[in-house]
Amino acid sequence: TSLANLLFYEVFCNYTASQRCWDADSPTTLQMIEDVDAALAASNPGALVDRYSLLLMGGQMSPFMRGILVARLNQMTAADYDPLGRSRVQEALYLILTSPEYSIQK
Repeated sequence: TSLANLLFYEVFCNYTASQRCWDADSPTTLQMIEDVDAALAASNPGALVDRYSLLLMGGQMSPFMRGILVARLNQMTAADYDPLGRSRVQEALYLILTSPEYSIQK
């Protein structure tokens, strides 16, 4: 969908250091500073998911969704992703923001 594509670009391309997607200095560009949570993501993916559950879903993420997210983030290793922390932040944000639970959470 167009919303999923927009979220992909916002999460994966429009971080402050981006030079590749849209103009990072444009006042109409949403900028996400993903490095704020990178250390937490690299060391404790479960705590990252709990933080995003609180911030994005009012702490109402289901245990099932949390388990799936934590399992996925734990599958990501430093050997495959560099930098690991930011890659996990991007993955977590993308999966949460495009999830049905996030869409219907009240």
